[in-house]
Amino acid sequence: MLCASSDILFLQETRLTDFNTQFLTIISDEFLIADHPHGALDILWRKALGEKCNIVDLDDARLLGIEIVIKNNDDEIKLLFVNIYMPFNCADDTDDFMQYSSRVNDIFETYPTPYVYVIGNLNANVTI
Repeated sequence: MLCASSDILFLQETRLTDFNTQFLTIISDEFLIADHPHGALDILWRKALGEKCNIVDLDDARLLGIEIVIKNNDDEIKLLFVNIYMPFNCADDTDDFMQYSSRVNDIFETYPTPYVYVIGNLNANVTI
């Protein structure tokens, strides 16, 4: 089971209702849930990480972030994990796909940490 071997889970295309979100807590009571208001994305993280984790609202139905703060003596390192559900990469969605690619690039360039990780459903065909 994923919950037994993972500290953080990134879910896409969930479209969870309030009822189904409650179901996730039954899967494992060791996890907290960041449920995207639009229902397409969720992030679950182990409660033991609770104080180190902050939900980052990226103001978009296809993006949800979680920041993890690691303290080492007087230093503080911030890691940003972005859960993304990209539009499908096809001729009809080229504009949307490029817009979200640009949005991800903006996050890399503007977020106040060099440690940014993009995880999720990239909906891309990388073969040529």
